[in-house]
Amino acid sequence: MPLEPVSLPGEIRGLRIGLLVSGGIAAYKLADLASAMTQAGCAVRVAMSAAASRFIGAATFRGVTGNPVLVDLWAPSSEPEPHVQLGDWAQLLLLAPATANTIAKLAEGRADDIVSATVLAARGPLVLAPAMNDAMWAKPQVQENLDRLRAHGALVVEPEAGHLASGHLGAGRLASGQRLLDALAEALGRQPRYLSATVRRGRGGLLLTPIAVVAADRVIVPDLAPGDGTEDLTAASPTTSDPLTEALQTALALLAEIAHRGAHHLPPTFPTRLEAVARALHTAGLTRGADDLRTLIRTLAPAPGQAAFDAWADAAIRLITTAECR
Repeated sequence: MPLEPVSLPGEIRGLRIGLLVSGGIAAYKLADLASAMTQAGCAVRVAMSAAASRFIGAATFRGVTGNPVLVDLWAPSSEPEPHVQLGDWAQLLLLAPATANTIAKLAEGRADDIVSATVLAARGPLVLAPAMNDAMWAKPQVQENLDRLRAHGALVVEPEAGHLASGHLGAGRLASGQRLLDALAEALGRQPRYLSATVRRGRGGLLLTPIAVVAADRVIVPDLAPGDGTEDLTAASPTTSDPLTEALQTALALLAEIAHRGAHHLPPTFPTRLEAVARALHTAGLTRGADDLRTLIRTLAPAPGQAAFDAWADAAIRLITTAECR
């Protein structure tokens, strides 16, 4: 039986969630929440501070999510910059419990551990759930730090009142799991539409990861996991459809096809398909995306080879590095 039954909002079902855990007694509750999100179809990856590991072990989070857990910026890893990789991968970040110390670090822009560094490296929305002693929660320094984080876009889920680990009665208990999930859905809904991705070179060529189109009422996620250069494309269907959404989804699929095949292994009809998408993007109002796709079409015209592949990479980066939509 779960510690606290929760219902996952439909808006976040199937998304990639970065769960950041800092060192408070409430850390144990996050294992239950991570399990619930995973069972409901979310991909969950966890990073935890050194202090958090004094309250709950990394093996617990690995067991309930099926993913490795980051515990240190310097731990041996396949990724040279694990905080950047997690920040790129996660579509939503949940930091809970957020201790007074962690809140102060983030308010100052510090990045001296895996949790704070991931927050600064992340591209998606941040939900922050403080939990601490009631006297600490009441301090003006803590509230001022939270105000700074709110001003920078964080959604703060205030703690609840009740019995605290210190024996006190007062405000400071970690918000319920359901409130945290609802806050993730709210944070997603606040975001403008965007098209973003990270392009980097790997052993097998160019890797595209991750790519997402996020809107207030839908999420399209072609999920390209880092690997040896041979990625599979899986796309979540949008809950609603409009011309812009459809054009962006098609553009993402075509970009993924280029990443998968390589620019010099594309069928002869590929530029025609790109031109059709460029026209659709222009009609839907994303002029910059249309122009960059047409640049991409021109780069595919020369004879196949590494030069054409490099030219595609430049054009793709221009297209998918956060193109704002109407």
